[in-house]
Amino acid sequence: MSDRKKNLDDNETDYKKKITARHKRNKIFSIILLVCLSSVIIGMTLGIGFGFASRLFDKFMQGTTKNNFVFDESQIKDELEQNSTPNNIFSSESENLQDIIENVSKSVVAINTITESINDDIFSRFIFGDGTPYQQKGSGSGIIFYKDDEKIYISTNSHVISGANSVEIVIDSKPIKAKYLGKNILADLAVIYLEKKDLEENDLNIENINTAKFGDSDNIRIGEKVLAIGNAMGEGNSVTEGIISVKNKEITVDGRTLNMIQVDAPINPGNSGGALINAKGEVIGITTAKYARFTVEGMSYCIPSNTAKSVIESIMQEPNKPYLGIRGIDITDNLANNYGLPRIGVIIAYVEKNSVAQKYGLQINDVITMLDGKSVNNIQELSNYLSERRIGDEIKLHVMRRVSGFYRGIDLNIKLEEHENIGF
Repeated sequence: MSDRKKNLDDNETDYKKKITARHKRNKIFSIILLVCLSSVIIGMTLGIGFGFASRLFDKFMQGTTKNNFVFDESQIKDELEQNSTPNNIFSSESENLQDIIENVSKSVVAINTITESINDDIFSRFIFGDGTPYQQKGSGSGIIFYKDDEKIYISTNSHVISGANSVEIVIDSKPIKAKYLGKNILADLAVIYLEKKDLEENDLNIENINTAKFGDSDNIRIGEKVLAIGNAMGEGNSVTEGIISVKNKEITVDGRTLNMIQVDAPINPGNSGGALINAKGEVIGITTAKYARFTVEGMSYCIPSNTAKSVIESIMQEPNKPYLGIRGIDITDNLANNYGLPRIGVIIAYVEKNSVAQKYGLQINDVITMLDGKSVNNIQELSNYLSERRIGDEIKLHVMRRVSGFYRGIDLNIKLEEHENIGF
């Protein structure tokens, strides 16, 4: 009996221990559950609170609360002027941004060009003479910088109008045929103009034409905010914003070293010849897409306004430059190997009618290899040599001409004249 009682006592003790352990586990679980529920409730409360506050803030800023608070333009302008620096596009000395753009845009015009070319496969045209003529359209920008009682004058890049047969200036959506005054190939600048009668025929008053104000590019500062205005992609004037990245950036193009302004404002084809302006609405540079690096973001170049002013003044004083009247391409190793051409020189692709070139007998497929005893390696060198000459100068061209399947050298003495279609 005693053993049985002892076993019962032991069982009762074990049972009480199990019950006690279970109560402890339940208590711990309850505490954990309470903590978790508290965290969830607190999180939901905070989330709802923040969400409500966010929506309230949004409505407040949008003016949809009972306060109906909205910033007006004068408040924005006043605040910007108080916080601005001289290099901010909103400076205390400048007008409102929209006013600046509207004012300067009136003096920046779109340029449309038409160039007559021969065959898409130009090499076939040179070698086999089986090409057909076609027209190629181009676009650019220009800046109205001066006017008198009879004419308005527009600056642009020389590469915008180079080789064109027709150039139109678009003012108030009206295309007007422009006339050529002069160009400086080395500086990549040209001047064209419209006459008063041409404007009047399109219901435009010369007195209402705006001219741009050129600023001092020597005073620009790195980090200064600027705007680029031009006929981007030939789709009409557009505006991009950026800063001055480098003041005097030396770049080498076609063997020439040029000092340019580097900016991070996007400059695209069609922008060439347009305006880079500062916070005062002054033109401090002439944009050019020719030297833009489209494979690199934020590296575009502009001709400094002080350089442009000097070149434009020179063109205005001495507009007439000699013009040979040809279009050509450089000789590459592949062309030389495939067609037995000379290793250096410029192949004449086109000879303009009534030009100096036609008068002195230059022909399509001739290869110009020397000018005044100096080797001509490419079309840019030929252009550079000619740009240093004046009307009336005599030059000596050495030309390789194909006769009976073989090239032989010919020397031509040419007196440079003004061509009636000079520039276009």
